[in-house]
Amino acid sequence: MVDASQIPVETGVDPMKMAEQMFGAGIKIVDAHYEGDPQAAGLYSGADRYAPGVAPSDQGVILSTGRASSFSNATGSANQSSSTSTDTQGLDSDAQLNEIAHGKTFDAAIFSAKFVPMGSTLTMQVTFSSEEYMEFAKSGFNDAVGVCVNGEKAQLTVGDGDISIDNINAFSNSPLYIDNADGSHNTEMDGLTVTLTLKAHVNPGEVNDIRIGIADGGDAIYDSNLLIAGHSVQTEVIASDDSFDIGHHDKAVVNLTGNDSDMSSTGLFITKINGVDVHEGSHVTLGDGTEVVANGDGTITVLTDGHERAGDSTFSYEVSNGNGVTDVGFVLGPRAGFCRD
Repeated sequence: MVDASQIPVETGVDPMKMAEQMFGAGIKIVDAHYEGDPQAAGLYSGADRYAPGVAPSDQGVILSTGRASSFSNATGSANQSSSTSTDTQGLDSDAQLNEIAHGKTFDAAIFSAKFVPMGSTLTMQVTFSSEEYMEFAKSGFNDAVGVCVNGEKAQLTVGDGDISIDNINAFSNSPLYIDNADGSHNTEMDGLTVTLTLKAHVNPGEVNDIRIGIADGGDAIYDSNLLIAGHSVQTEVIASDDSFDIGHHDKAVVNLTGNDSDMSSTGLFITKINGVDVHEGSHVTLGDGTEVVANGDGTITVLTDGHERAGDSTFSYEVSNGNGVTDVGFVLGPRAGFCRD
């Protein structure tokens, strides 16, 4: 259990400030709006210092089904409470979030904006965390996130496509899940994800719209949070998914950057594997035992031994261009509503 320290969170901010923190390269913001409890949304900062490995970036935007400031604690040990919960004045029973959660939702925090993109693909980087983990996964309390772009739901390319406790947990897409029951990470949440990515088609040079929301599923207790990486909603760098086939006692070389794109043409290099910083020669061991080696040329080597299932792993990677603009993609093993018009 690590010592607790409060991640600075500024709530009650103007939605345009949230938009300016969220949007990045290749985006012109037109306007922004927020629906929900003012204490459930805002700007976070200093995450690299106060909570390494918990947030998708050092600073960004947080949307919560409780008080956003309750994401971390100021004193004592991390994750002191197993029931962090606030019944906020957020929206109840949003029709699109109900569809994603497969039931009635409560305490929704919803951000929306209009923007003009330069590119035709929009990407964003997020982490999801929840006090519902792990006890209430697959139990009808499916706290969930919804993202819609131009009225179309943006989905993960793993599992059932939703960012929810039912889709990502210790038993479903487990390499993307981080358990925090022991308080090893500085957050009051019992579980969280690695940095995830959503992609959506947009219309370059025209006004587009986005709607991002999070809600409690099934009841109004046990908080969940969505952290959106600062300046990650952008069109300049796009990391596309890759896949591999592998057996026992086997290895596979996967070219991760070959199908990625960079509008700046400054070059792409791999900076993280499943949230872990890497350089040439770095080894990362996934939760299921699969080993991933960064080769330094835009490729990775995936290795298994005789005790591992062949190719069950789905994990993430991050690339950066010469301007420091990053994106995240998924590497898929062979197993591999919310919208309003």
